[in-house]
Amino acid sequence: MGKVAGHTFLELGCGSGYYTRLLLKNGANHVFAVDFCAAMIQELPRAGVTPIVDDAASVQLDIKFKRILCLGLLEFVPDAGAVLYRARELAEDGCLLVILLPADNMLGWFYKYFHRRHGIHVRLFTIDEIKAIGDANGWVLEKMVFKLPFSYIMRFRGV
Repeated sequence: MGKVAGHTFLELGCGSGYYTRLLLKNGANHVFAVDFCAAMIQELPRAGVTPIVDDAASVQLDIKFKRILCLGLLEFVPDAGAVLYRARELAEDGCLLVILLPADNMLGWFYKYFHRRHGIHVRLFTIDEIKAIGDANGWVLEKMVFKLPFSYIMRFRGV
């Protein structure tokens, strides 16, 4: 992601604010935090955050962003392309988008199985699949890191 301090972020799928808090702790100017679950939004810190209960694939805002996070969301949504399309619509040209998602490997399969046992569908993406979804929605993959035990961190740039 690069420098956090002084930047305003859009966080799609913020949950209860784990990454929101990290951004603020590292000097983020402000975080627009979007989640579909109102109960999760209630857990967000109050200072420096604009909480938004909405769908990441259709949220409407009157601001464009230079930094967007989508951490631990895409594997749970029915249409990852719709989320990346909406992110691009909310992005300035050259915007950085960071995605965190589970790898399509043995540990990722255990992650998927765990969630399925709790009635939650998880989609695992191959690198080529997520790259193609990004390409189709105005994002170019710049860097990817595998983070143990089973996650990919991917940085895209809006074109």
